[in-house]
Amino acid sequence: MVKILGKRFRLFRPRIIWLRKVVQLLFFGLIALISVNHALAETGAGIPFISAASLHALCPFGGVVTIYQYATSGTFVQKIHESSFILMILGFLLAILFGPVFCGWVCPLGTVQEWVSGVGRKIFRRRFNHFIPLKADRVLRYLRYVVLAWVIYMTAVTGTLFFSDYDPYFALFNFWSSEVSVAGLSIVDSYNFVPLTIL
Repeated sequence: MVKILGKRFRLFRPRIIWLRKVVQLLFFGLIALISVNHALAETGAGIPFISAASLHALCPFGGVVTIYQYATSGTFVQKIHESSFILMILGFLLAILFGPVFCGWVCPLGTVQEWVSGVGRKIFRRRFNHFIPLKADRVLRYLRYVVLAWVIYMTAVTGTLFFSDYDPYFALFNFWSSEVSVAGLSIVDSYNFVPLTIL
C-alpha cells in the first residue's frame, strides 16, 4: 500500500503487475537498443533517430557517484553526463514517494535479476532464497551501503568513475565490446546467476 495525498493505493494488483512487466520490457528494450546504437555510432553505422548516448548517461548511479565533485567544483566526474544527475534526482523522488519503484519498474539490471529469480523459483521452489542463513542475511543486507559509501569515497578521491570496471549495469549491456573488463562480466554473472548454481 502506498499513501498519496491521503488516499491509499495498492501497487501490486494483477493489472498493475501486468503494467509493471510491460514497463520493464520497454525500458530494457530501450536501454539495449541505445547501447547497441552507441556501439554502432562509434563505427559510423548508427541509427539516426535513436540516441547514441553512452550508458553512463542513462544510469542514475552515475549521478550518485559524482555528487561530491559536483558539490565541491561544479563539474561532473569524467564520463558522467547531466542526464545521470537528473535521473538520480528522479530516482530519489520516486523512492521517497513510492519506495523502490525505480529498481523494480525502470532499471534494466533489476529486470534481469527478476527474470533470473523467476527461473530460480521454478528450479528450487521452497528452497529458493533460503540458501544463506537468516542471521547472516540480516548482516549481509547492510553490505550494500558499505559498498555504496566506498564507491562514492573512491570516486571523490580519484575524480574518475572508479567503479566502471566492475559496474554490472555497464557490463550487462556492453558484454560484446572491449570496454568491459573481465571483472565486470564476472560480477554480472555472480550478481544474477550464482544463486541458481548453488545446490
